[in-house]
Amino acid sequence: MGVIVISGFAFAGACAAAHYLMPSGWGYWAALALIIALAAALKFSPRARRSTFAMILIPAALGLCWYTFYSGLYTGSAAGLDGVTRTVTVRVDEYPYRDDGYASVHANLIEDGYPRLGIEISDYSGALPELRPGDIARLELELMDASERYGEATDIYAARGTQLRAYFVSSAGVTRDWKSALYFPQEINRALAGSVRQAFPESVRAMMLGLLLGETHELYEDAELDNAMTVTGVMHVVSVSGMHLSFLFSLLVTLFGKKRAALLGMPVVILFTFVAGCTPAIVRSCVMLLLTMLGILLGRDSDGLTGLSLSLLLCMCVNPMSIASLGLQLSFASVFGILTVSPALFRRIKRRWPAPRGQKWRTFFRNSIISGFTTSIGAIIFTTPLIALSFGYVSLISPFSGILTLWAVSLAFNAGFIVMLVGLVFPQAASALAILPTIPAAYFMFMAKLLARLPFAAVYTADGRVFVWMVFTYASFALMYLVKPKGRGGHIRFMAPALCSLLLLAAVFISSAVQSSREHSVTVLDVGQGESVALLSGESAVLVDCGGQGTWDDAGDTASEFLLSRGRLKIDALVLTHLHSDHCNGAERLLYRIDVDKLYLPGTADDSDGELEAILAAAEANGTQVEMIYTSDAAVPLREMDLTLIAPETGSGVDDNEAGIVVYAGIEGRHVLITGDAGSTREGELVDSGSVGRAEVLVAGHHGSKYSSSLELLGALDPEIAVVSVGYNNYGHPTEDALMRLKMSGAEVYRTDVNGNVTIDMESSAWD
Repeated sequence: MGVIVISGFAFAGACAAAHYLMPSGWGYWAALALIIALAAALKFSPRARRSTFAMILIPAALGLCWYTFYSGLYTGSAAGLDGVTRTVTVRVDEYPYRDDGYASVHANLIEDGYPRLGIEISDYSGALPELRPGDIARLELELMDASERYGEATDIYAARGTQLRAYFVSSAGVTRDWKSALYFPQEINRALAGSVRQAFPESVRAMMLGLLLGETHELYEDAELDNAMTVTGVMHVVSVSGMHLSFLFSLLVTLFGKKRAALLGMPVVILFTFVAGCTPAIVRSCVMLLLTMLGILLGRDSDGLTGLSLSLLLCMCVNPMSIASLGLQLSFASVFGILTVSPALFRRIKRRWPAPRGQKWRTFFRNSIISGFTTSIGAIIFTTPLIALSFGYVSLISPFSGILTLWAVSLAFNAGFIVMLVGLVFPQAASALAILPTIPAAYFMFMAKLLARLPFAAVYTADGRVFVWMVFTYASFALMYLVKPKGRGGHIRFMAPALCSLLLLAAVFISSAVQSSREHSVTVLDVGQGESVALLSGESAVLVDCGGQGTWDDAGDTASEFLLSRGRLKIDALVLTHLHSDHCNGAERLLYRIDVDKLYLPGTADDSDGELEAILAAAEANGTQVEMIYTSDAAVPLREMDLTLIAPETGSGVDDNEAGIVVYAGIEGRHVLITGDAGSTREGELVDSGSVGRAEVLVAGHHGSKYSSSLELLGALDPEIAVVSVGYNNYGHPTEDALMRLKMSGAEVYRTDVNGNVTIDMESSAWD
């Protein structure tokens, strides 16, 4: 068994090294170096160690060769098709996702003479034909290499077997063949999803779709619930993962007994794996459960690490580039922690908390609490660094949220699974039975939202002190583990670093609070092609705009994490200059993550992007007061900031970009002007009316458009610093004309696409 464990991890580790550490094409040379090292080890090392070297170095060399061959074959083929428009034959492998005229579908290229590449097809015209899994479609597509998105290299698509992106142009027909019948699991998925939608009330429908079938589109549209599950670290329990297969097997054991469940469970688990989409987490659990069931039938104990390693090896053989999948990394890291850390921690706590005598229910209750806590710790111990690096936060509440919610998820899944199956035959009966899983599902949602609102439920790595705390915590625990003191006081090796970690975290909180009370700054956040500006002055805090496009990150997450990392749990105001998506599409999410006192909107703003309804609903749900700015300027009363909102232009024929609020703020005797997307005409009116005076800081209008940042405005403001909020775009922003005018004004020019977040200290002596 040890051979499989060592070899599987060595193969996957080599794939990871080839992906993250080596230049393209170097894998073969690295594999040759490993073979040479093996030959030396076999010749000079002790005989007892030679088999260990072979178990590590041979699979590692094979992993390097396989990754290099696979990536070279598929990425090279995709690069050759980048930028071409061509009619090709594809086989569809899922039902299209459709939303307000937009559609997307995944397919595989099967055109003769072309490599077999995965294609993610998008359609914005509403003309994509009705497609079913297994369909053979002749489509005219505008093809793009999927290794790049938003102007930057990405491995997100390759990790899930997609080498090309494409825009749909036209269809030349759809047919089916005998292979189309092999896609019946997707048809089952669709039927089951219909059963769930019909049986469950709207309040829990999105959660049950995610919990039972892994359909998370509707779940992510609920900004409040999505944020709550993210902050509390329970998102993984809703989107179908390996845990759900464990629930399914437990249900079979309850219904049929252990041996019958093992016999029946094999085909059921395999079918459910394909129905749920064969994600790495599902494949991992499928392999591990199959080994467990095989062990039950043969009367042998299964080894968790063997199943984990074998499933990882299988994923790497199918697609070695899936090593870059965050879902795979989190799933395997979580289970590795549960297998290696949780049992020892469970035994240690169990010894320290003796079982009460003669009261079985209290013993059961004690063991359940200990098991839930230690399982949560094991699950997060190796995933926390991955989450911190990928998403920029560490959930402090997650060990406790698991204890409070996991039992409800188990009940909701088991009862919901039965309801879903009943609904295929008896829809009305399923609707009546749905109350059973609805109660624990509603409890889970309520508890997630409640825990997410607790102060410091999560901390954010945007504050560098949090990163230092996390490194210190892991280093101190690792050191205490390596020291391994013996004797009765051995348990202190865990208590000491835990106490030190808590003390350091408290120091981080105190330091953050002190800094926030003394901070007087303007920060233009990097939200892609959009705008979001944080104005901080002592106890006063205002965010101007919260939107962005051409980026993987939601502007609401970017802005809220920046504010939270500075100890700003509440801000005085959110000002939306206008309602174009690139200035407000993150506002709904921000309102669920930060306590906002007032929301200011232009009274006659164009809402053609359809953002206003969701923003107002979020404001009402969170008790945020909404004020509309019509024709009169508004002086916002703040304790440590002068804030003037200049009313938008009104009347017929006014351009949408002119009909926005202009923000003029004073911090520590210096001023900043934020004009949104206003053009030179509006800028001239601001100067002529005397609405604005000197501004040391200018957030350049309309992301550096040639029609903004006019010489007239620059002459009146005489800015010392100008910041262009811009990201990947097709508009040519920022234009050379705008950049030249800004430089001619004598201002230092910064760009968020080049410099990232741009923070200006408004009381720095450098101004003098």
